[in-house]
Amino acid sequence: MRAANKVLTEKDAVIETFCLIRDSAVDTSALEQERTELTDELNIVTGLIQDGIYQNAHVARNQADYNKEYETLTARYEKAKSRLDDVEAEIHDKNSRRKSIEHYLELLEERKDAVTEYES
Repeated sequence: MRAANKVLTEKDAVIETFCLIRDSAVDTSALEQERTELTDELNIVTGLIQDGIYQNAHVARNQADYNKEYETLTARYEKAKSRLDDVEAEIHDKNSRRKSIEHYLELLEERKDAVTEYES
């Protein structure tokens, strides 16, 4: 209870500090930009794969060359997809942390009196 009451006595400073943390630690703008770029990359590679499949079906070509090209493109796709999954997970994590911080700040703002007993 002492710790909770200490936070309440320094409520304004705590709120200001948490706002700074919230704004810098859980900023997702760079990640969202990267997500857009990765999505664009996936669309480009998907188009290249589809074009290669179409060309292979309609034009006689060396199958070893086609397979090498196809494997290169699928590896490129998988690399971008894996990174996109990581970026989306990080965005989700930061958004969850942001919501937790904001909820804590709302509760702290609403609290006017000292804590005299534990609440459940």
